[in-house]
Amino acid sequence: MKKIIAIVLAVILVFVGALVYYKYSNGTLTKQTTDTDTTTTDTEQSTETIDYESIYKLHDPEEVVLTVDGREVTWAEYFYWYYSYGQQIEQMMVYAPLYYGTEISWNDVYDEETGETYAQLPALEAEWYSKLDEGIMEYAEKNGIKFDEECEQKYQETIDNNVSAAGLESEDEFFKELEDIYVTREVFDNQVKASILQEKAYEAKYGVDGANISDEEAIQYLKDNNYMHAMHILFSKTNSETGESYTEEEMATRKAQAEDLVKQLQPITDNQKRVDKFTEFAEQYNDDTKHEYTFTDGEMVTEFEDGVKALSEYQVSLVETQYGYHVIMRLPLDASAQLTDGNYVKTDIADAEFTEILTNYLNGLKVEYVDGFVAPEITDYIVKG
Repeated sequence: MKKIIAIVLAVILVFVGALVYYKYSNGTLTKQTTDTDTTTTDTEQSTETIDYESIYKLHDPEEVVLTVDGREVTWAEYFYWYYSYGQQIEQMMVYAPLYYGTEISWNDVYDEETGETYAQLPALEAEWYSKLDEGIMEYAEKNGIKFDEECEQKYQETIDNNVSAAGLESEDEFFKELEDIYVTREVFDNQVKASILQEKAYEAKYGVDGANISDEEAIQYLKDNNYMHAMHILFSKTNSETGESYTEEEMATRKAQAEDLVKQLQPITDNQKRVDKFTEFAEQYNDDTKHEYTFTDGEMVTEFEDGVKALSEYQVSLVETQYGYHVIMRLPLDASAQLTDGNYVKTDIADAEFTEILTNYLNGLKVEYVDGFVAPEITDYIVKG
């Protein structure tokens, strides 16, 4: 999903996830090892860490460090995002050599277009997310979206879910634990409430999961983006029970079965009866758990995609791919289709439109730093370990 839309999903349990990581690593980035494994790769830990506590002490948590269209952002709010992204980059530095064979340092450029370095990223992201939180609340306010009783209920559910997932007994204990990762109650409230208001603003405009998008708009979106809709019956090259490949002889038999289905389907002239019979065969023979796909260019293996493109609606044919033999039937585009990204088409349309609306709105907001405030240089706080 897009960065802005994703905040709605990310807020739930994001804090407990950070707590689990903090407790697991005890504030350091380590790889765990078994008692019998003593190789250096498995016991490696970062030789450099950041002294976040010293950075945090640069300002009082309640000190205002910037404004977003006049809405005040405190050091506690700003620092939480600064710390979060600093930690993410530290994790990248540890795991990139282990899993990708490449070293990353703070002074490396992460964006070739802007020339910005990893050392600049925590401050840039802290500004962006501060702007996002405040901007969403301002957008909601200007569009008549109020934090009502239903919102309060969702807010409390978020707290309860976090407390439960963290294995804690009370809210007080939960918020006390959050202090270890520099999350004040104000920071928590702002992020959760912004998320809830964003979801409410989205649903007010588009309905749940984009239900207010018309069928005509959904079909036009599918056409404009070259989507295809097809059913298939896969005769796999692999035995799902044993995991072993079928022999050439067995695959010849399976191909003959697939060809027989095509011969039975092609004489059916009534489109709905052909779909019904295809569905019946799919339930009986398909080695794939999914019978239908709505996809666009490059999302399926080439032979399957080309096979569907060659068909008119309701035509049937047989293609071979690396997975086996597919009996395929092309279908008309469906406004209620689920796409390969797991979203339904109307959800994708609504998400894209709402992201654009919010992005344009946020780009119009004015961020002003308080006189004298300078974002910390993270490399000034490196501690050799």
